[in-house]
Amino acid sequence: MTGVPAALDRIREGYEARPFSLPTTVIFSEEFEQTVLPTWYVRSIVKRSRSWTRLTGLHSRLLLPPMVDKVASEIRAALDEAVASQAPA
Repeated sequence: MTGVPAALDRIREGYEARPFSLPTTVIFSEEFEQTVLPTWYVRSIVKRSRSWTRLTGLHSRLLLPPMVDKVASEIRAALDEAVASQAPA
């Protein structure tokens, strides 16, 4: 492996990320998972996931139609869940 993917591998392997345990919504693009951070790596850091969503396509297109609607839906669901969990019983 050469070029950017190899450099990203070296950076990832050389950086010691500290796991965290906050409610987390993870939204991956297919491209990001394949070329930047594999799911296994993110799972080793995110200890309290609310949801994992893998969207097809390019990472750079996530915030453009039509993908932005799917991303917004995931964020909306996470916020609704957070609000509901804070509401008095």
